[in-house]
Amino acid sequence: MHHCKNILKNIWIEGSAARGLRVLPCCFYVTDNDYRTIEDWYASEEYQSIKTAESWPVGCSTCKRQEELNEKSYRQIANEALENTTGRRFEIFPSNVCNLKCVMCHARNSSALANEQHSLGIISNQFNKEIDLGADAINIINKYDDIDSISLIGGEFFLAKGNIEIVELAISKNIPVRAVTNATVIMPKHLEKLKQAGDLLELQLSCDGIHEYYELIRYPAKWNTFLNNAKRLIAELPKAKINFHFVAQPLNAKNLVPSLAFFNTLKIPTRVTNITVPEYMTWSMLTDSEREKIIATITEQLDRYRLTSRQIKQVKDLVYNISKSEYSDQQREKFNFAVGKTMQHRGVDLVVAVGLEPTIDTV
Repeated sequence: MHHCKNILKNIWIEGSAARGLRVLPCCFYVTDNDYRTIEDWYASEEYQSIKTAESWPVGCSTCKRQEELNEKSYRQIANEALENTTGRRFEIFPSNVCNLKCVMCHARNSSALANEQHSLGIISNQFNKEIDLGADAINIINKYDDIDSISLIGGEFFLAKGNIEIVELAISKNIPVRAVTNATVIMPKHLEKLKQAGDLLELQLSCDGIHEYYELIRYPAKWNTFLNNAKRLIAELPKAKINFHFVAQPLNAKNLVPSLAFFNTLKIPTRVTNITVPEYMTWSMLTDSEREKIIATITEQLDRYRLTSRQIKQVKDLVYNISKSEYSDQQREKFNFAVGKTMQHRGVDLVVAVGLEPTIDTV
């Protein structure tokens, strides 16, 4: 395995309704073990094993799969981001409290989605309980002085009360802090704390499409609400580094180029990443003809919309990744069960909405 700086420089702290608080090297690392403290993680045989591994550890399967598909993996992104970092980067997922039921999300990350999927018989009730382990995360953070940055990633930033105290801690220690939000709701106390962060703040606005595509992916959010809130945050946080983040996947790929062009009119930077989990939402669930249609649409749009050179390269890299993917019956079956059943419940015809083939049963 190639060296991964996440192992030495990144700390992922997550709260789960099913498993409680866990400490891991990153959000994609998979293990059945529950490490409650950084000390427990560092002292484990598992940590010592992956730190010196010469081949891909079992827990790093997501990055392995991405690199085998010639996609840029989180390992590669982290190696670039952490190249000059001397301290630790904390990435925190303290809460599952969220008001949206995004189709590509996992039930453990959104209490709203968990309740919907449980009612439809897609999952058990293990993820239904709302949690907010912000105080536990603070107890861990307070033990360390070599903190390079803190990221607050989920559920929804403005709905987790513990996030206020974590941002306050970052401000008091002069630590750069990143907050990820769906920007569909803005709570005054959270916003006031973000204002106090000033230029320490990076704000990521999650937006996986515009207009009807946005409302399809970010259900039950409304496009106009998001857009108005995004403009408000841009206006009220002038010192913050703000970006729009688009996660490309089969249900929104045809809207990527128009979305980037629209974001450019707001003069705010964009980020584009390839979806990696759940695997049934990756390009492998597309048939050959579906994949060809998406590529043709994106290619035609590149001639009609004005993008930056960086964005054009990102889009072309994405097209290449789509073209190299291979269809998987197994992933399509999982997609049909989880996504097809959910969309049917919401009254969405995926054949009409995104052009899936009518011969594929999506219920």
